Amino acid sequence: MRTAKWAVVLDFDGTLIPPSYGSLYDVIDTHGMSRTYHCRAERMRKHYLAKALESGLTRAEQKQWFADTVALYADAGLTMRTINRTLANIRFRDGVSACLMDLRSRGIPVAIVSYGIAQFIRAALVWQGLEMLIDKVYSTRLTFDAHGKVVGFDPKTSVYPFNKGAFSRRFADVHGVPYRNILAVGDSPSGDRLLGHLKENRFGLARTEEGRKKLLEVMGDVAIDAQSFAPATEWLLEKVSSR
Repeated sequence: MRTAKWAVVLDFDGTLIPPSYGSLYDVIDTHGMSRTYHCRAERMRKHYLAKALESGLTRAEQKQWFADTVALYADAGLTMRTINRTLANIRFRDGVSACLMDLRSRGIPVAIVSYGIAQFIRAALVWQGLEMLIDKVYSTRLTFDAHGKVVGFDPKTSVYPFNKGAFSRRFADVHGVPYRNILAVGDSPSGDRLLGHLKENRFGLARTEEGRKKLLEVMGDVAIDAQSFAPATEWLLEKVSSR
């Protein structure tokens, strides 16, 4: 297998899509389920976000939040057909496509490493014609019954904030890239603090000055931009051209 000099790992929610969406979970909860289940999802989110803001979520709580979310989707009868229909109009940050094409032209492998759901991410990528520009999606895979309804998830595929670094290094190993040459882009000081490998090779996209300061605690460089991917593109291309 041909080895690469660099590898790029990207968060998804708030990073490749604008933070105005919240997350693909939010889109599914709001537009892919009935109001009853949407309200249940909102209560769950408030419960876990309150814990996250107060003291941070433990590994067990990260896992439990995801398991509770999937159980809700199963109760709601969520199907792959609904997922595809609901995520058909998701828009990516301005410049994401151009960045991915530039990285592909340079032979740099790119992975998404997300505390999300693989089928959600792939649906959004497919609708925007970007799936062929991503070498790997590391995110939890839902399981479905014979009727196409969600019944659970495959724990072997589960990505959480605490193991994003491990999945990043796994991707680097596949392509023969030294860990010091993993470049990462994210938007969350808690969710992406372990994305990639080295702090100096981690770039953040913040919405506010306060957010920028928090991201700088775990990332080498940060830009304030809620809509464009251009600052990340500039940083990535400067890194891969530096040596």
